[in-house]
Amino acid sequence: MNKRAVQRAAVLLSSVINGLLLSACKGAPKEDVVAPVVTVDVAPVLNAQIQRVIRTEALIYPLQQAAIAPKISAPIKKIYVEKGAAVRAGQLLVELENQDIVGALKESQASKALAEATFETTARATVPEEIQKTELDVQAAKTALDAQQAIFDSRQSLYKEGAIAQKDVNDAQVTLTQARNQYEIARNHLGNLQRFAK
Repeated sequence: MNKRAVQRAAVLLSSVINGLLLSACKGAPKEDVVAPVVTVDVAPVLNAQIQRVIRTEALIYPLQQAAIAPKISAPIKKIYVEKGAAVRAGQLLVELENQDIVGALKESQASKALAEATFETTARATVPEEIQKTELDVQAAKTALDAQQAIFDSRQSLYKEGAIAQKDVNDAQVTLTQARNQYEIARNHLGNLQRFAK
């Protein structure tokens, strides 16, 4: 027999055995069960209000509730709302004492004004010294620039005559550019100080 025929025979045999087992497990036939009879009172439908009132105790909770805490600790000066009252966003609820804060603010403003005056006095006192130092820096930078310009001109003429290499001329040009930049920086610094001193 082939494999498929064996499988069919096994399925058929198991179906027959299951059917026999199920029919053997039936038990004795039961008597017919009678459902109990329920009686119902019927009344005509009326359209009327119900007169039944229920009285009880209850707790009412708000839909939204917020816990409020001040950013600073201070005594309360005035309360504008009662506990449990409905309020709007931005509504003033409580006013706190503010004499301490106003005093601290005035003290801070006075300290700031004093610090600004001290800075101005100190800055103005040191400006003439800074201007003199910067004028000397400008003169030194100008002297260095003139010297580098002379060296560059000399090296350029020597290069044209073939006495030195192009590299020496390029080095002199780089040094001249650096001296020119130092001179410009010193002049700008002096100009800024002179504008501040006025």
